[in-house]
Amino acid sequence: MRLLTKKSRKRLFACILSLVLLGSALTASAATQVPYKGYNYWENMSGPSSRKTVYSQPTHQVTQVISSSSLGVESFSGLTDIYSSGSNVYVLDGAASKILVLDKNYNLQKTITEVILDGTPISFKGAKGVYAKGDKLYICDTENGRVLLVNSDGVVEYKYEKPNSSLIPETFRYSPTAVEVDSQGNTYVLSEGSYYGIILFGSDREFIGFYGANKVKNGITDVLTNIIQRMFPNNAKKSASASALPYSMSDLSIDSTDFVYTVTGNTKEFSPKGQICRLNPGKGSNTLKTDSVNFVDNSVNTTSRTSAEGNKYQNLCSIDVDEQGFIYALDSTYGRIFVYDKDGKILGIFGGGFGRGSQKGTFRQANALSLNGDNILVCDGSNNTITVFRPTEIGSLILSAQAKTIKGDYAAAEDTWRSVLEIDSNCQAAYSGLARAELTAGNYKEAQELARKGYDRDTYSLAFEEIRTDFLDRNFWLIFGGVIVLAAALVTLIIVGKRRKITVIKNEEIQLMTSAMLHPSNTFTTIKEKKKGSLVIAGVLLAVYYVSTVLRELYGGFLFTYYDAGSFNSLWVLVKSAALVGLWIICNWLICSLTGGNGRLREIAIVTCYSLIPIILNNVLQLVLTNVLMTDEAAFLNIINTVAYLIFILMIAIGFMVIHDYGFGKFVGTSVLTILAMAIIVFLLILLLILVQQLTGFLSTLIMEFTMI
Repeated sequence: MRLLTKKSRKRLFACILSLVLLGSALTASAATQVPYKGYNYWENMSGPSSRKTVYSQPTHQVTQVISSSSLGVESFSGLTDIYSSGSNVYVLDGAASKILVLDKNYNLQKTITEVILDGTPISFKGAKGVYAKGDKLYICDTENGRVLLVNSDGVVEYKYEKPNSSLIPETFRYSPTAVEVDSQGNTYVLSEGSYYGIILFGSDREFIGFYGANKVKNGITDVLTNIIQRMFPNNAKKSASASALPYSMSDLSIDSTDFVYTVTGNTKEFSPKGQICRLNPGKGSNTLKTDSVNFVDNSVNTTSRTSAEGNKYQNLCSIDVDEQGFIYALDSTYGRIFVYDKDGKILGIFGGGFGRGSQKGTFRQANALSLNGDNILVCDGSNNTITVFRPTEIGSLILSAQAKTIKGDYAAAEDTWRSVLEIDSNCQAAYSGLARAELTAGNYKEAQELARKGYDRDTYSLAFEEIRTDFLDRNFWLIFGGVIVLAAALVTLIIVGKRRKITVIKNEEIQLMTSAMLHPSNTFTTIKEKKKGSLVIAGVLLAVYYVSTVLRELYGGFLFTYYDAGSFNSLWVLVKSAALVGLWIICNWLICSLTGGNGRLREIAIVTCYSLIPIILNNVLQLVLTNVLMTDEAAFLNIINTVAYLIFILMIAIGFMVIHDYGFGKFVGTSVLTILAMAIIVFLLILLLILVQQLTGFLSTLIMEFTMI
């Protein structure tokens, strides 16, 4: 066989390399089925309402994108809504007065362009909502201020117009955007911009009243502002007061048990809360106890807030609920879909586009969402498309397992949760579900460990209670006997020590330090008049205070502490403990030097650090007790904590009044000035830090430009 020439070998190598690169590109393209990154939130890690963003496997993926070309019809003018009744899917092209009726497999059945009202064909151009129940079709004819109830022949049977009622002011603008009907025949109409709530019509089509209005959330500052405005009214204040109205709802959905789910969208807030409500039938009160929950992202896409386009507020514009009670909410600003369980716990986030979506699964103007079985249909009013999502493998597993977990069938969900963790170890719900399964099976140690991994303090508490009860049952007499022996030994040592005048601590400075908490006046008088007290001991106490604070945060009981290894910073603990004490010492010395205080810097430091003894003891007690007490026993810990800080304040007050020769009033005044001085210094330090960062950035940019020349 003739050997290849050198030139032929080069060509062969180039061909092989090209094939390898082409294969890699095709593999990468095939692997990238989802054009958006999957992520989720872990909750309650660094605080009761905290969230931490983590990457995870997407729970849903795109199966198809429906457009006018795929349906073989004229181009859409502007899609405004979509609704799935189970057997049919209704796509509303409000700009063109057109409703496309698709079957459940998304094949076009017919097109409705007009309906018959009083024998005359009319259009519904500008309609923003569509809904179907049985063979009845409801069209929100928004621009004409009515909801059209249309039968299967296309004839309008009834018009839900603005009710003639004293409950509705003359200035009320009736612009229906969404409508749904419950199992009792009651009709719920949502009017654009209405802050009164949902307009409710009875089964007899008579107006009943408003239902489930949002409430204005006022803080202390808002209350004080309102009081001042009422005391000193003027036109400007009246105008500002009139704008303090609840936000209007943007969509609603009714589940099989007639609970009404509402979503509130554009609140002009970066971190809104309680946007999703579940209103019970009849009363209209919110049963979804998540008023403090931000139902959208509060830690992503923050860079857009300062972009040239201005602030981008998240806007939940559409909502739907499936048979299992899972809630699906659509954010039109960022094009994301959020999946929650019936308790408001987040299970998945997918979608995207941020108003520029051009790939499958991303959006330019996502404006409506509807469920068709396990498919999620999302309408894009700018791209004029309907995107169909279905659960991925892990998404199906999560939904199935969580449905069983919510019903209390923990054992049936166990294997499914384990399968979830094999695919994605970043699923917090899986750890919680497995912890419940182990708890039900009586494996309390395993349940405790899984609950700790998933930051599920409720399940951890139940497992810990069982473990503690079992331990006390088995060791009660041993513990009881040990306590009696220890108490007897301490009493004996005290009695014998007093009779024989035994001195356990012979160092005078340490004796003085140990007496500070029990006899603060005598101790601090000795420090002032006899020049006693040790800066070394004061420094040791300050260091012990810092160490005990760190240990309390690191090793405190899981039920009472929120330690997150990813966010814990010992330097920050140093700043808010020892450094804060040091700043207090310096600022008090500066203030008291100007206000006639007699205390020297050394005396201020010693008194302050000696006064830390009750807080140090409290840290130690909290460290121990949080590992043996339950959450319903937290009152005991709060009492200890309160007493410790009261003793600390008392010691500081007595000490500073002694060393500065102040009365109580002057002590309070100088303390307030000291705190004010601390705030000013902290502000200046932050300002200096910002300036240093900016200068560093400028210099690094300058150096890079010079090196590139």
